[in-house]
Amino acid sequence: MKQEKIKRPIKAPQNDEDFWVDVHDDAQMVELGIRPPSLAPRDPSVWTKTSYEKRILKSLRRIHKGRMHFHSSPIKHIPVRARLIVQLKHNKKFSKSTYSSECNMHEIGNILSKYYQWNKRDKCTECLIVKYSYNGKTYQPWERPFWPRA
Repeated sequence: MKQEKIKRPIKAPQNDEDFWVDVHDDAQMVELGIRPPSLAPRDPSVWTKTSYEKRILKSLRRIHKGRMHFHSSPIKHIPVRARLIVQLKHNKKFSKSTYSSECNMHEIGNILSKYYQWNKRDKCTECLIVKYSYNGKTYQPWERPFWPRA
């Protein structure tokens, strides 16, 4: 295959003035092809909402209001429902040594936090839980069932 001879444009000798471009002058930059020309302005009728659309958006924002938390991560909800059996040490605060309830997995921490007692001698709270079982598996007071990360 023969290659066609293509004439290339001859570049004019450049001066120092040709290298300097005022970056604040948009017209000059568009003329030199450094910056693309400005686009046509947006049609405002496309970007404005009718009163009906505004009402729908407000109602959609309010749906998640209870589940949103300012400056914190949202509460994890794990819908695994099973029997929680808590065995306690002998104490004066609770009459029975074993308590049983049915709860979701994310509620375990709240339920176990109720089984603490103020120790007057050491001036701190002490855990009254010996062990607890959830969904047939036994845990120590400081352990929690599977909890997903972020």
